[in-house]
Amino acid sequence: MPAGTDGLPNAGWSSRARRFVRSYDTPAGRQAVRSLIGLGGCTAISQVCAFGTLIVLANGLSPEEFGVYVFATNVLAYMVAVGGVGLVNVVVRDLNMIPEQADETATGFLVITATGAAITGAVVTMAAGVAPVPSPERHLLLIMAAVVIPMCLNLTPLYDSHHRQALSAALGVPGDVLMFAGVASLYGAGLLTAPAAGFLFTSAGVTVMQAATNHT
Repeated sequence: MPAGTDGLPNAGWSSRARRFVRSYDTPAGRQAVRSLIGLGGCTAISQVCAFGTLIVLANGLSPEEFGVYVFATNVLAYMVAVGGVGLVNVVVRDLNMIPEQADETATGFLVITATGAAITGAVVTMAAGVAPVPSPERHLLLIMAAVVIPMCLNLTPLYDSHHRQALSAALGVPGDVLMFAGVASLYGAGLLTAPAAGFLFTSAGVTVMQAATNHT
């Protein structure tokens, strides 16, 4: 069995472990640990709520309604991807490399993203108006198109650039809890429908964006 410098087995590994732990015994290190714990805890809560929401929707909606809901939320995901024009990584890079121009970077991000989201929402609105789809599906698509701008204005890169990922995750928790509580309440009352679930989904998303804006 290998021995360390003090003659005890595996003393080298324990020494490395102690040095690793001590490396976090600094203000920056302690902040990193708190951020990691907060990020993990908030992410766990959000994932539990999301899984619970999925279970309730799968049991409360008919197969057709559930399919319509999944289709509409996937359309929203594509709308956010297109409307956001892929600026997240650019914003994080510029905020770190040119911090003195943070205001200009944030303003450009918001203006370009809002413009792209507005165009994307308008296209989906027109498509939903003329497409030969059932009314519930059309209503869901219109709901998604109406909220694409606030959903695209994701301020996560502003938090990432300041290493505040835990706060970003924490701001998402109320929306996930609201979604789960709302869906469960509608299910218990026998009022759960695909448009109602879509409205709750977008309301939760807008709530998160508003909270992020208030804390920026």
